[in-house]
Amino acid sequence: MGEKQKIVVDTNIFMESIDVLKKLTEDYEVIVPLITLEELDNLKDSRSDTRTHKARIAIKYLNKNYDDFVFDNKEYEGKPDNQIISVAEDYKCDMATNDICVKVKCKIKNINVLSFIGNDQEYKGYRILEVNTNNDDDNELLARIYQHPDENILDLYIHEYLIIRDKAVPLYEGDYEYKIGYKTIDMLRWDGNTYTKLKYPPKRVITPLNDLQACALDLLGNKDIPIRVIAGNFGSGKTMMATVMGVEAVEQKGQYSKLVLVRNNDTQAGKEIGHLPGDIEEKTGLLFKTMYQHFPQKDYQAEKMKMEGRLECHIPYFMKGLSISGYMLVDEAEDLTLKDIRMVGSRIEEDSCVNFCGDWKQTGGKYLSDNGMIQLIEQTKEEPLVGVIVLDEDVRSSASRVFADLI
Repeated sequence: MGEKQKIVVDTNIFMESIDVLKKLTEDYEVIVPLITLEELDNLKDSRSDTRTHKARIAIKYLNKNYDDFVFDNKEYEGKPDNQIISVAEDYKCDMATNDICVKVKCKIKNINVLSFIGNDQEYKGYRILEVNTNNDDDNELLARIYQHPDENILDLYIHEYLIIRDKAVPLYEGDYEYKIGYKTIDMLRWDGNTYTKLKYPPKRVITPLNDLQACALDLLGNKDIPIRVIAGNFGSGKTMMATVMGVEAVEQKGQYSKLVLVRNNDTQAGKEIGHLPGDIEEKTGLLFKTMYQHFPQKDYQAEKMKMEGRLECHIPYFMKGLSISGYMLVDEAEDLTLKDIRMVGSRIEEDSCVNFCGDWKQTGGKYLSDNGMIQLIEQTKEEPLVGVIVLDEDVRSSASRVFADLI
């Protein structure tokens, strides 16, 4: 077996899922610049901030897998991006990055760039605007947004959410030891014509636990957006919210004729269910319990809805040729190819909707660099019939976050 090709990684690659790092070290001799280590070290200071949390996980992985990397300790001058690019020039090798500016600089210098899914540059369906209400210029910006809501001054995509936070009101954890962010003062959605207020379901149905869940619930309840993508890490509530809102829309509101649950029987999208004894229901029944648990009356309600024709469960392999009406929920969509997503999504009829839930950070193999869910988001982010929200906080429990951080 020949010598591995060298590749330099910049800081944002280390902020991706651990699977991306594993994939890189399997296929390449990974060069880590000194400035990358310094940036990771600077990012880990506040344990509650999302980016610093990711930095801590990356540093932990580096420490545990030290021998899988080559560390360049030469000191360079200039901005961090330029220093990292200089390392690639010295080694005469490729660059792994998702940073747009770094990509452009590499192109100018004829350095080949490889990108990987799951980065901060991917479209997430929302934009965070941090303002300081003690600042006149910031207040002028806010005034313009509210006085001229039909002006898309922030160049948002259609159905992209705007979360406005006030830097004058920082939020802390514990005894004011760790700053965890800033107070949210408003959330809006650009509908293509104006900034609109979010609409939430009744509290008896579900209450959002954070800003992004609030955006997701607004999206899931909007009949004018029939194609919804709710992505995010495990424990973020994506499947729970999509299921609860689906049951509500069918059982209480009567907006859709039935609830249609779709889930793969294997991580390989479209794989047959095999030759175990029993019919399809017996072979795949357990697959849908992850969604039944979110029904108000659990399995009992699911069985009752099935008997009354208001609930169907499908495996992608058997959906070819079907026409489906209702509220379709496609779970574990991160392991669907674009071909599979096209096939499943094209089943829906008029007055129906399809909701894709998944976490591309949990996928593996070929899906790391060729993921149907990512392609769906990127190709349809300007489509008026599509809405996207990428969740980023584990709200299941403190204990679940411990296991989520294992490397």
